[in-house]
Amino acid sequence: ACKDESERQLMRTASRINDTVMERAAAFLREGVMEREVADYIVAQYAAEGCDTVAFQPIVSFGPHAADPHHEADQTRLRAGDCIVIDMGCRKDRYCSDMTRTFFCGTPDPKYAAIHDLVREANELAESMIRPGVPLRDLNLKRGLLLAGIVRQNGQIVIPSGNDVLHLHDDVIVVTTDTQLEDLRDILAE
Repeated sequence: ACKDESERQLMRTASRINDTVMERAAAFLREGVMEREVADYIVAQYAAEGCDTVAFQPIVSFGPHAADPHHEADQTRLRAGDCIVIDMGCRKDRYCSDMTRTFFCGTPDPKYAAIHDLVREANELAESMIRPGVPLRDLNLKRGLLLAGIVRQNGQIVIPSGNDVLHLHDDVIVVTTDTQLEDLRDILAE
C-alpha cells in the first residue's frame, strides 16, 4: 500500500520528534547517570512533545550491556569510556518512529572507536551503493563476500536470492572472511 501525503507527513512528524528527543537524550548523558534514569527521561520527553506513547520501551545500555540488543534499562551507572547504545521510538497520531544510536562517554578505548568508525563507514558505503528497487544480483561485490541477510523495516529477515529487491530503510548484512580489507571500498569488484 502506498501512503498518501497526509500519512507521509504524520510519519515525518514522528521521525522529527524522535530526532529531537535523541538529541536531548544525548545531552542528558553524563558520567554517573543510570540507564533507568535515561530511559525515564526519554519517555518524559516524548510526553512533553505530545506523543501518544512510546513505540516500545527505550533500550538504554551502558558498557557490556551495549552488546545486548534487548537489554532492559537498569540501575547501571555510566562510566568514563563506556559504550552507550540507545534504541528508542515514539508513537504520535498512530505512527511510530524508531532510532538506534551509539555514543561513548568521554574518550573511548581506541579499539572500540575503531570498530565504531568501521561500522559507520560500512553504513555510509552501503547507503552510497544500495538503492530501493536495485536487484541484489546487480550489486558488484568481490568474490568471497556473502550477502547474508536483509532486515526489513518491519523486522522480517530475508535470506536473499539474486532476485530480491532492497526497500527503503532495509538493513543489509554482509559477511566476509577477507581479513586483509583496508578500506570498505575494497568490498566492491573493479
